Amino acid sequence: MTTAPALASSEAEFVRLGYSGASLHFRVQTGDLETFRACVHAIGAYNEFSPAAVSLRLGEIFGECECMEVGREGSPVIYAHLPFWSGQRADRARAACGRTPGGNRKYEESERRALASRVKTVGAALGASEIDELTVPETALGLPAGTLIAVRLWWD
Repeated sequence: MTTAPALASSEAEFVRLGYSGASLHFRVQTGDLETFRACVHAIGAYNEFSPAAVSLRLGEIFGECECMEVGREGSPVIYAHLPFWSGQRADRARAACGRTPGGNRKYEESERRALASRVKTVGAALGASEIDELTVPETALGLPAGTLIAVRLWWD
């Protein structure tokens, strides 16, 4: 199990304040694993939501996602955003000058769906009460309607 990281980031402090009663609805984007883990631990234990387990299990696939948002929709929520290009992965986005090892390859829809499936499997194992796929409702930003963009995990 992971230990709770120090609340070093402003994002984690924002999450802590939100869960101390400041807001029932918010999301914070986390672009690196350390910030993600700090934000998850800032929530604390909440019904079926276990910060140590969530931090560990989702942390294992964090780098494959573009980013994860941590927040509250009454209860804990995490959005795992799926990259369209290999260079958008969180574990590659901070590469010097935007250059990524192995180039920047566009992912096939099947690869993105496979990542979404893994996120959903982990979410179910972590006891998420709701697991949803978020898609583009209509053509936007050059994406066809129905394009999968993220997976939402929510704990009651």
